[in-house]
Amino acid sequence: MGAVPGADPYAPQMTREQELDFLRNQAGALESELDVIMKRLEELRK
Repeated sequence: MGAVPGADPYAPQMTREQELDFLRNQAGALESELDVIMKRLEELRK
């Protein structure tokens, strides 16, 4: 457990704003990773 915010009953619960910030940060990180992957795919296709 612990991979999903609020899923672990023993972990401190996040406020709504904290969860929004967490999810926005996660989305930004995933977008950055996807951008790197897409650029590498384009390089390999050449």
